[in-house]
Amino acid sequence: VITIATAIVSDRPKPSAKLGSDVSLMKYTVGSISHVIGKPVPGYQSLEQFPVNVDVDAQKLRQPPPVEIKILPKDDKLGSGSVGAGLEYCQKKSTYNVLGDLFRFFKILLFPKISPFPNIYRIMAQTDELFEVIKDYAGQDGNPQFVPVTKGEIVHVINKEIEYYTIEKNSQIGKVPMEYLRPYIGEQSTIISVNTSASSWHNLLFEIPRYEDFDVMKKLSGGAMGKTFLVQLKLTGKQYVMKRVDFFDDKDKKRAYLEATIMKSLSSHYTVRLIWAFEDREELFMITDYCELGDLRKVIKDLQILSEEERLNRVWDLFAQIIKAVDIMHSQVIIHRDIKPANIFIMKDGTARLGDFGLAKDISKDGFATVAGTLNYQATEVWTMKKMTLSSDVFAVGVCIYELITGENPFAAQSQQEMIEKIQKGDFQPLPSWVPIELKDIITAMLNPV
Repeated sequence: VITIATAIVSDRPKPSAKLGSDVSLMKYTVGSISHVIGKPVPGYQSLEQFPVNVDVDAQKLRQPPPVEIKILPKDDKLGSGSVGAGLEYCQKKSTYNVLGDLFRFFKILLFPKISPFPNIYRIMAQTDELFEVIKDYAGQDGNPQFVPVTKGEIVHVINKEIEYYTIEKNSQIGKVPMEYLRPYIGEQSTIISVNTSASSWHNLLFEIPRYEDFDVMKKLSGGAMGKTFLVQLKLTGKQYVMKRVDFFDDKDKKRAYLEATIMKSLSSHYTVRLIWAFEDREELFMITDYCELGDLRKVIKDLQILSEEERLNRVWDLFAQIIKAVDIMHSQVIIHRDIKPANIFIMKDGTARLGDFGLAKDISKDGFATVAGTLNYQATEVWTMKKMTLSSDVFAVGVCIYELITGENPFAAQSQQEMIEKIQKGDFQPLPSWVPIELKDIITAMLNPV
């Protein structure tokens, strides 16, 4: 019996386990997950049941050694999602020797390229984000599953489905159609809708500053689309990043609006937030979070002088945050296409945020996108199938985590062709011996060819 940070639950049989329960954790095999049942601990949040029907082979179950794990509180920075909770559980150094089974479960759950489950996007939709009600919703007569909400209310979204969000409001839990909600940022911001045409988009902006309201402090390294600057709002003195995107033609304008729309839809504590956006003549200006400590490239360099234990602790923290950002993005079937250290930014408190969505694309219709991004972080399917899928992002995260540990790219080579061949074969230098087997397993799974 262990105190576990997250419960692995199927939707049969009941009762489901709860976050913080005392549970029996048992080994699973691919395609089957063991059930856990436990006694809830007061003050901790229940997890939604995963929408997966599975069978369990009793012959393949066993009890792990007893160990006590930190319980993940409801208000912990990692949120209540299964991904964050599981990685919080896995990062405890004293428990590495018993984490194999649980971590391999999360490997199946997290990464579509090796997942046997067709409903991966719904499984990944656990969240605990604040959303704002944008129009009144009266609920459904006679159906208590749907709760009424009023325009302007701020609610917690605890689960996302295809058409509905499950929300928590004043201790009441129920469903609301997704079109009645938008991510809540907390500052006046743009209202962007994926259904808004480019020609009318600028008419939906409110209380937005003008270019003249900012002092330009310095030019920053450019993103995938447009030039970026560190700016300061004259009224408050607060610093932001301003991205200027030129409109050379309608295609450029459409791409710029798409980036802004995607940034708005992905607003969270794990992604760089869009604060304002406004159009001026032939340019779109996007005002986003300023990440004071730069990007992951500096972290990679700094980690190499730390002790092995300190380095591992920092890697686990960053891994959990980066994966949560990918979790949020993939739950909306959006592919980033350019995940790399230069696009993972570090806030003043040391937390990581995924940014630069200039190449991001919604692939809910086709399931894949054309090739884009940086060669060193492109998965094998880029070279074999000439297309990118959600697993392409997973591969790129794997490369970033490998670099955090070693300071080197796993597929470093003397020539571009040699690097491509190494990627296609999954031929990379083994991780150091001091890296826990659980971390080695998951990085290897992320970097191996599909």
